[in-house]
Amino acid sequence: MDTSTDGAPSPAKGGADSGHTTSKTWRSGWWDFYPILERPRRPIVWSQSSVIFTAHPSQPLITGRHFSSSKQFVLPSPNPVISLPGAYNPPTVISVAPGDDWLFAYYSRNDAEGLGCLWKRGTQLDSWQVKECWPFPRAGGAVTASWLSRPREWVVTPAGDPARLPFRGPSTPVSNPTLVVVTEDNNVIIYFYRYVFAALRSIRRSLLNSGATVESGQNHTVDAVDTPTPVKYCIDAGISIGYNESSIFIASHSFRKPAPSLPIAPPQATPFNSMDLSVPINLSEHTSQEKKYVDFDTWGEDYTVSVHELQLRYDGNLINIFLHHFGTLDIGKASLARINFICAPPPLSGLRSGDQADSLRKPADKGSTYLALTAVDFHSYKAPPTSQLSLFSLVQKTNTTAGRAPIPLWTLNPEATRTFDTGVVVHAESFVDLSSPSNTLIQTFVLNHSGPLPQGTSNAKEVPVGTLQVLNLPDLSDNSKYQPTAINYPSGSVGRELPLFTTLSPNRSLISTLSTSLWKSQITVHTLPRADSSDQTVPHPMASALVVAILAARSPDDVIHCISSPKIPLAESRLVMYQAHHILEKHRNESADAGTWEILGVATEVYRSRSKHATDISDKEGLEDRWRTAHDICSLAACNIAFEDCKEDGGYDLDVAWQLISLCIWVVNFAESLMKVAVLSSNTNPGQIEHLPDSSLLCSPSLLHLAHPFALQNVVVALKHVKAIRIYLGSLPAGGENSQMAQLIITDSIDSCGIDFGGLITILEDALPAAKGLNSEECRKALTNCNPVPQMQSHLFQLAKTISDSETILNKTKLFIKPFDLVDDVARLSFESRRPDEKDVIGKGLLAKEVSRDECLRCGGKTSTSRNFVKIPGTTGRWTMWERMWQVRCICGGPWLSGPTST
Repeated sequence: MDTSTDGAPSPAKGGADSGHTTSKTWRSGWWDFYPILERPRRPIVWSQSSVIFTAHPSQPLITGRHFSSSKQFVLPSPNPVISLPGAYNPPTVISVAPGDDWLFAYYSRNDAEGLGCLWKRGTQLDSWQVKECWPFPRAGGAVTASWLSRPREWVVTPAGDPARLPFRGPSTPVSNPTLVVVTEDNNVIIYFYRYVFAALRSIRRSLLNSGATVESGQNHTVDAVDTPTPVKYCIDAGISIGYNESSIFIASHSFRKPAPSLPIAPPQATPFNSMDLSVPINLSEHTSQEKKYVDFDTWGEDYTVSVHELQLRYDGNLINIFLHHFGTLDIGKASLARINFICAPPPLSGLRSGDQADSLRKPADKGSTYLALTAVDFHSYKAPPTSQLSLFSLVQKTNTTAGRAPIPLWTLNPEATRTFDTGVVVHAESFVDLSSPSNTLIQTFVLNHSGPLPQGTSNAKEVPVGTLQVLNLPDLSDNSKYQPTAINYPSGSVGRELPLFTTLSPNRSLISTLSTSLWKSQITVHTLPRADSSDQTVPHPMASALVVAILAARSPDDVIHCISSPKIPLAESRLVMYQAHHILEKHRNESADAGTWEILGVATEVYRSRSKHATDISDKEGLEDRWRTAHDICSLAACNIAFEDCKEDGGYDLDVAWQLISLCIWVVNFAESLMKVAVLSSNTNPGQIEHLPDSSLLCSPSLLHLAHPFALQNVVVALKHVKAIRIYLGSLPAGGENSQMAQLIITDSIDSCGIDFGGLITILEDALPAAKGLNSEECRKALTNCNPVPQMQSHLFQLAKTISDSETILNKTKLFIKPFDLVDDVARLSFESRRPDEKDVIGKGLLAKEVSRDECLRCGGKTSTSRNFVKIPGTTGRWTMWERMWQVRCICGGPWLSGPTST
């Protein structure tokens, strides 16, 4: 990095200010940008479970970093890498399946065969197991990979209706997963597992020759390579999986170099001796033999890109692939940096939400496919490098010949070319935007050669180094709806260790960059340009992204990170959750509870994240109360499912009595806390209800359980189950010691809490119709705020007053004063602070020590339930099935991460 100073020098110390200012700039050299052309490039992938996978800079390891919890883990290495860790290089290809259940990586070796590996994910984000590994021939390693059998994508129309896009790529009726890999020796290989067979299979086809290959019916094997490695190597490739398109398109770029088995230079000749009679008179044969070693002009990077069509077919028994080369593009003398396919969905005019779209779209409607080539010109290393983005459309035509059936042919048509003189394009990727004429836009990241350093802030932590721009398709012009966003980078690395390797987040809200340094890998995250949200008739962009993430069952962590930022007003965060809840209600047939559980989980993470960054104590406590209220509503709903599943004729399943008792005790403790707030809030002056401050107890977030219909219904149902379990267990005849202990615990917990559950249930049931009669918009606001809205205050006051004034429902002495509080303070003195016992966030019981547990990355709860895959002796299948509901997700919807064993 060069740092230069522009402007007149500053005045001498003590002299008058001459009015001139001194500005400093940073500048990168061409060598700082050159790693963008080096092959193989460093991989970085952002999976749909919000895990950023990267390769270790110097070791054959794959690291995963969850965003935005910053939890890190390392994938287990395959046995060949474990046995010879120094022989393998860091992975050069990392590809994650769309469902995040499979991961493929390729390890290269300098002097031997490379290694491909498949991992299968478990229930936790960091639970990966090596499923298969196999060698790749020397000079035939993986270059790029892509997955078939992708689920249909969700989008939100400008009118606010969720819709599903068509399927992408060819159908794979008998294989899952199906992986397409392009290799250095110009081959395309399809790896797959057939449903009936456990072994990995593969089909290989050379990109240098058009033709067909039939599945052999045998397991995957590596072809022996007896001949010298070909001189033409594939160094970069792109794979296209289009909408409603059965063909797979592959674009490859090659490099010509000598085969490894041949010497690069002729052997050193002995000094010529004119008296040596053994020297042949005719040296033409020897000279021609040497020419093939010194013909350097034929070596080097090809200035063309080859485009192929690959079709995958299934004849009822075997899988066949057909390859056809149909185009070659001349890229000129500039160096090719990136090959990207851009797939746009078909027009969605008249599209309605959900699967209703299937009847409105013609089956033959196909999306558009474009090939984007990013080239870098170093200008003979005499000027800063510049970039050129070229776009070509793939157009299908029909070749009609007399007497023959029409043959569809593909051609490449140039669409647009744009030159970036101020920097280098390091990222270009498409995303769906239904408000644009082409339904698709292009997200680009342009890294500048130089820029000004902030004046007056010599210790600035970050400096702008580039720009994120959104381009129109297909003319590559700037999109007016998205304003360019500056990319800030740590000032200590500006001008060097450039962020040349990038990946987009699952919901296209953030972009992650990886530095070029091999000694200190630096991953940074930046916000992408957002569409103008001033139009009130169009949903907020973050609300649409949140809905898509919920419907697609992928992690919304990138969206939540954006709306949880302290830079975003709290009112805007509430608006995003409100609009998302409204869209889900409309999509799911106007159901009042549609999307409620999912939105509560999002609210839990939003308010919990904001509470961590809050500086004011009162704001911090208020945000904590909000996320705990949302989490309690989810817990009550989960408990009610367990109660219903374990209910039998005339009672409950006694095989899981201890598990039910744990749930009942949690519900009783929750009811006690809720009643305490209700009693204290009943002292509010009735004349001040309409103008209550936020600090009033009647505005407490916990009272949402008594105001919102969904929450109040859960409370009523849970209390009914607790009462029924108490009556059922108390009526059983005396049994063994274990049965008597269970009866005593449930009886003591309920009878000594100071609440008459029968009377309380009656009052809450009488209040339920009034809660359900509240305006639906106000209920959505209250749910997303996790706090009662002003329109609920009158209803809450009357309900709290009724509960507090009743002489039979509450025993306030037992409710507010517990036996432990009466113990003398001296007896409770201790020099060591005792940590409270941790509770299972699922089963609500105590977490056993010396037992592995998982941690929820959303609410921070811990559990050992998700590891109980095998049926516990003495329990029924119904309880096991309820536990299996939470193997992948917590009750708040957060993912699990393996935690350490407690001691």
